[in-house]
Amino acid sequence: MHAHPTHLIRCFKQTYGLPPHAYLTGKPIEHARRLLLDGRRPAEVATTIGLHDQAHPNRHFTRNVGTTPARYRRTRTGSRTTAF
Repeated sequence: MHAHPTHLIRCFKQTYGLPPHAYLTGKPIEHARRLLLDGRRPAEVATTIGLHDQAHPNRHFTRNVGTTPARYRRTRTGSRTTAF
């Protein structure tokens, strides 16, 4: 079976509600959210999900969630923490 990549992307988006790239970049952020809610420090979460540059995880997390990882953890768990 040979399908045009654009067709496959449209089918994926119709099935999952977002394009494949957005789905794949969102998976580590969802993992990070769970780890932050479990009480893990943002810097530890960044390395756990495979992001080692401080700006990189902050930017992706903020874009997907709407707030920084530290602020997300603080507002969800009531704890004080430092940024990624």
